[in-house]
Amino acid sequence: MAIETINGEQWEITDKVKRLVRPAAGSEPLPLNQVDFIKLCQEAGGMTDDMLVACESDNRIKAFWIKFDRAPVLHKTDPRTQAGIAALAALGYLPNGAAAMNSGWPVA
Repeated sequence: MAIETINGEQWEITDKVKRLVRPAAGSEPLPLNQVDFIKLCQEAGGMTDDMLVACESDNRIKAFWIKFDRAPVLHKTDPRTQAGIAALAALGYLPNGAAAMNSGWPVA
């Protein structure tokens, strides 16, 4: 077994398998509190204050806001977070799109 660095990530190499040992620095998405998530929606996603007010009362994504209100933090990789981002984008509340949100998500 050997440890090899490939594209800044450490991989454990055996005869048959390559296994990621630890992610590259600066590649782990940080969990966001609610204020930081809204900030991301506005800065990366292009959401305006008027859009924020409108989308919070939009019944088509009410389930997302119920979950949002109960979550202490949001994780980028959580399917519920990704579904919420996709819904916000599809309904026009993220003019820059879901991809902008995901690429703008802060990393450690």
